[in-house]
Amino acid sequence: IETSTTLWSITRSGYGANFVISGDGNFLVYSQYSDLYVLNANDGSEIFHTTNFSQKTPTISYDGSILVNGDFDGIGYVYQYNSNTETYDLLWTYDVWGGGQYVPWVSSVAVSEDGSTVAMGSLIFYNNQSDGRFYVFNTESSTPIWTYENLGDQVQCIDMTYDGSIIAMGSDGPMDHSIPDFYLFKKESNEPIFTINSPGSIFHTDLSSDGTMCIAGGKAVHNAEMGNGGIIYCMNIDLDPPAPENVILESNENEITIFWNMPDIQDFNYFNIYCSINENDFILLDTAISETYTYTLPEFGNYQFYVTTVDNAEQESEPSEIVVYEYTSIDSNNNLLPMAVNFYQNYPNPFNPETTIKYQLSTPSYIKLQIFNIKGELIQTLVDEHQNSGKHSIIWNAENHSSGLYLYRITTGTVTKTSKCLLIK
Repeated sequence: IETSTTLWSITRSGYGANFVISGDGNFLVYSQYSDLYVLNANDGSEIFHTTNFSQKTPTISYDGSILVNGDFDGIGYVYQYNSNTETYDLLWTYDVWGGGQYVPWVSSVAVSEDGSTVAMGSLIFYNNQSDGRFYVFNTESSTPIWTYENLGDQVQCIDMTYDGSIIAMGSDGPMDHSIPDFYLFKKESNEPIFTINSPGSIFHTDLSSDGTMCIAGGKAVHNAEMGNGGIIYCMNIDLDPPAPENVILESNENEITIFWNMPDIQDFNYFNIYCSINENDFILLDTAISETYTYTLPEFGNYQFYVTTVDNAEQESEPSEIVVYEYTSIDSNNNLLPMAVNFYQNYPNPFNPETTIKYQLSTPSYIKLQIFNIKGELIQTLVDEHQNSGKHSIIWNAENHSSGLYLYRITTGTVTKTSKCLLIK
C-alpha cells in the first residue's frame, strides 16, 4: 500500500472470478469457475489448490486459519490451515440438498473473523420455481446449529460480527415479496431479530465487526425481473434485551414479593434481581426465570429493588423501574417505630473540634458507640449503656485529638455499623 511498485504477479488461463484477502493481509484467496487457490499475499506463492465448480465468492477468517467454499454440486467445504504442512486440510463437508428436482447450489458462504462460526446459503431448484435455505454451524462441527428454510429464492449474501454472535443474510426473496429478503439473527436462534421486505432483492450486506451497524442493498426490482435501479439500507443495531416493565412490590412484614411483566423478547434466558439496603450500592441478589420473586428481609432497613433481563447471549438489559420498601417494626400500641439501627453520617463533616453523631433504634437496646483511629485503635467510648427506642444523638469533642480520619462504630446485640469522619484543625 505504501508503494506503487508491483510486488508480484502471476498468469493463469481462464479468468479470475473472485478474490478475497484475509484480515491480517497474509492470505489471498483466488477462485475461477473450475479452481480455487490460496496464495501467499506477500510473494504470490501457492499455499493451497483445489477444484472449485462455482462462481460464488469463498471466504476466509481474519488470520487465515479457516477457509470456506461452496460449489454448484450443493457441497459446502470447510478447510483448516495446518501450520506443520503449511497448507489447508479438509475439516468437513456439508450437503445442502433441499429436496428439489435438481442438484442445488451453495450460493453463499461466510466465516466469522475469529473463525468460530460458519454459515452457508443455498439455491434449491424445483420445476417451476426456486427456493433457498440458510445454515449456521460451529466451525468444529458439520452439524448445523440451526437452519432457516423457505426463503423464496437463493441466499445471495452473508456477513457476521467478529465473533459470529450476530449474522446478517440477504436473499432474492420470492417473486411476490410475501416474505422478507433481509434477516438479522443471533447465532443462538433461527428466530430473526430484524427483517426487511424490500421491493427488490438483496445482493450485498456488510455488518460491522462489533455488530452496531449494518448496510444491505440490491436491485430495486426482483432479481428475476427486468428493471433497473437500486436500493440500500443502513441500520443502527441495538440488541440489548428489553427491561422488565410494571414492576410492583407486595409485602408481609419481612417477606416481600416482587412482580413484573415479561418483556417482548424472543431469546429470553433469565432475570437478575438487584437490591440496595439503606441507600448503599446495588448488588446482585438472585436470579429468576419467572415473573415473580419472593425474598425474606434479613433486617430492618430501607430496601430498593430493580430487575433486569438477560438473553441467551448473556446480554443484560437496562434496569427496570426501582421499587422501594421500608421494613420497620410495630410497638404494642401499633405505632410505627424507626428501623432497628439507622446510623446517620456525622455533622458537620469535616469538623473542628465538635461533631454530632445521630442514630435511631426500633426497640430498646444495649448500645455501645466508640471512636477508633485509622489504625483501628480504640481512642474513646461515647456510649456504653441500655437505651430506649427512638432517636438519639451525641456530640464528640475531639479537641484533644490530632487532625485525621477517624471511625465511629455503633454496636447492639445483633447489629454493628461503622462510618468515617474527618477532623481538620
